[in-house]
Amino acid sequence: MRLRDFRIVCVCLIVFSFLSVGCASLKPQPPEVFREATVEELVQLLEARASAIQTMKGLFRVQVKGPGLSFAQRVQAAVFFQRPQALRLQGFTPFGGELFEFVLQGNQYRLRIASTGQSFAGPIGELDRSRDISRPFRLSLLAMTGVVGIAPVPQGAPVRLVEEGARYRLDVFAPMTKEGGTEPTLTRRIWFERRTLQVIQEDRFTEGGELDAKMECEDFRPMTATGEEGAAEASAPPNQNVLVRPFKITTEDGRGEGALVMTFQEMVPNPSLTPKELGSDVVGALL
Repeated sequence: MRLRDFRIVCVCLIVFSFLSVGCASLKPQPPEVFREATVEELVQLLEARASAIQTMKGLFRVQVKGPGLSFAQRVQAAVFFQRPQALRLQGFTPFGGELFEFVLQGNQYRLRIASTGQSFAGPIGELDRSRDISRPFRLSLLAMTGVVGIAPVPQGAPVRLVEEGARYRLDVFAPMTKEGGTEPTLTRRIWFERRTLQVIQEDRFTEGGELDAKMECEDFRPMTATGEEGAAEASAPPNQNVLVRPFKITTEDGRGEGALVMTFQEMVPNPSLTPKELGSDVVGALL
């Protein structure tokens, strides 16, 4: 073969390879498959996912934005949780020293700030949103629901399902009372991503109808459950004891006065926890 012919053959082969790649990239993509769900199915899904985790411990980084903080705005933290309402959050310095400890037992809480020696305790309803130091911990409580299970819909609460393209929106209203008005009060809005039916956003409202706080969930990953409850995870593949949870949760105050981002490095579902890990011995002695 002459050199000129050889060059022509090479050019033809190169052009053919580019055309082949171009044709492959132009192949029509299969349409997204959205899952269909009813109100009843989504309500049951929330209940199943909440009951799937009875205890949990984990490590995460937290980034806090807001005024009045006496500790670093980016800290390493640990969490211990036990249903129905036992929670302990600890923040640490880069060298392992304690920055803060927040313990919740039932409806009682204790907050201790190591850097200032401040300590607060009382009913959780008194965790005042107007106090700068309290705001990050109120947002932390909401963020933790994204991990351990979005709060189920109260029995008897009116709900409304709205289809918004690739998302479902579940509006939750306060249960109607005999003394109440004709219009139900919106308390929560929960958005489900329709491919997986995972909750990707929740808004919570005050009794006056104003936005109280907002949560967004991202980076969903599977976890291997250690307890039988893991089989209740409704989004898991059949016959697999797998839990799927967001590893990044962002919460914002409804007034724009603060925000918090939790990024988990490790989650252990359904471990055995001691009273000391949950801080119940400390809270019991103080309250």
